[in-house]
Amino acid sequence: MDSKPAGNDMIRRGSSSLKTALKNCLTNKHQQKRSDYLELFVIEKHLWRLNQEKSNLNRRVQQIDEEMMTIEGTIARLKRTIDLEQQHRRVVLHGEKPSPAVTPMKTMTIGY
Repeated sequence: MDSKPAGNDMIRRGSSSLKTALKNCLTNKHQQKRSDYLELFVIEKHLWRLNQEKSNLNRRVQQIDEEMMTIEGTIARLKRTIDLEQQHRRVVLHGEKPSPAVTPMKTMTIGY
């Protein structure tokens, strides 16, 4: 004899075959109503989180603005330096005396 059930005779295991009140009568389940106090608490908590996120974003925007100002200042300084060097080169190429505002580059010879 075989120990396995034949055909549709399956053996069910677990709690799925148990009949419970929830499975048999879902309409009889108590409908929970949200408390106004709970809803107020949830909405206030969400508002607090949004305000916190807004302040974090504002702080980050200020940091970005400060960093952009620093970078723009560096760019302006480097452009001025480049312009002064180009003016100095033009003066040297035309044989004129360089302006005293621009100091010539110092070089050092290395002997091997």
